[in-house]
Amino acid sequence: MKLFSKEALLLGGIYGLYSFPLTFFEESFVGDLLIFIMTAVFLVSMIRLLFNNVPKFVLNFSEKHPRLSIYLVASGWFFYFIWVFPAFLLVGAYTGYLSDGTPQARLIEKYGENFSDFILVLLGLSLLGAVVYDYRRQKRERR
Repeated sequence: MKLFSKEALLLGGIYGLYSFPLTFFEESFVGDLLIFIMTAVFLVSMIRLLFNNVPKFVLNFSEKHPRLSIYLVASGWFFYFIWVFPAFLLVGAYTGYLSDGTPQARLIEKYGENFSDFILVLLGLSLLGAVVYDYRRQKRERR
């Protein structure tokens, strides 16, 4: 199960790299269709990762673009999280863990507004960590 691996984070980064610019084409049939296709490919690839089958395009991308892969892995958790977190919430609501009035549901209601700001700070910190990692890696290679 490679759902929490470098390949999964790289897959999320690739999805974000190619789908995020398409979100600026509002009310566009072609843009919506491309996002739908990319989302379907992303979800099918995630299901393949569930069964330890890494898609070839992920391996090829990491081999051809090793430096870019560092940054996509660092930001890939964000786009991966966009799909996984709602699934956990849905499962929690279905099982009764997050039903109305439970402490977990009150916690989400109380801090839900600040959650997106927290996620953006984490995204910035992870990209900063990728910059430091890449700089140190290049410095080691020059020696």
